[in-house]
Amino acid sequence: MIIGPPTAGTFALAEFWRDALGGEWRCTEAGSPGTWIQIRPAAVTADPAAGMIPTGYLILDVTTGHIKRHASGYVWEIPEA
Repeated sequence: MIIGPPTAGTFALAEFWRDALGGEWRCTEAGSPGTWIQIRPAAVTADPAAGMIPTGYLILDVTTGHIKRHASGYVWEIPEA
């Protein structure tokens, strides 16, 4: 289960990736594994509690409507507008 952008493999510029939680990513620099930017947050009903979650990972809590950013560990923060 990969949460976040791919960490292995070779990817082309503008390639698309959807992770295990449904977060969507676009490759901004081709390579192995390339450089990625999250273009759509994962839509969840609870904060992810398992797996390796990258710092900066965005989720949309569909029950509250809040966007959250992973700060590290089990800490989530609401980004400033």
